Amino acid sequence: MVDYNKLYNTYTTNKPAGKEIDFNAILSPYAQQCNIVITEDEIILGTDNNPLNKLPQKNIFAIVEEENEIHIILRASIYTIDKKTGAIRLNIRNL
Repeated sequence: MVDYNKLYNTYTTNKPAGKEIDFNAILSPYAQQCNIVITEDEIILGTDNNPLNKLPQKNIFAIVEEENEIHIILRASIYTIDKKTGAIRLNIRNL
């Protein structure tokens, strides 16, 4: 089980990493299988036109890749993508 509090404490600093992250290098291998679209300004997860699925790159603190999952870390939420199924879970931080 992922320790979301540890991820928040480790990666949410004063300023999002945003454009410093190479989104293409990390997410492209999973783009087709997990329905990830990488635009110039956003990461779009899934196929529905839901505002929660559009992540502005400037708000992303880190992307952590583990054996079976990818975690996209924002200040108050973490999107977890299952590499095998493409399922997305959303953890909302208790502030």
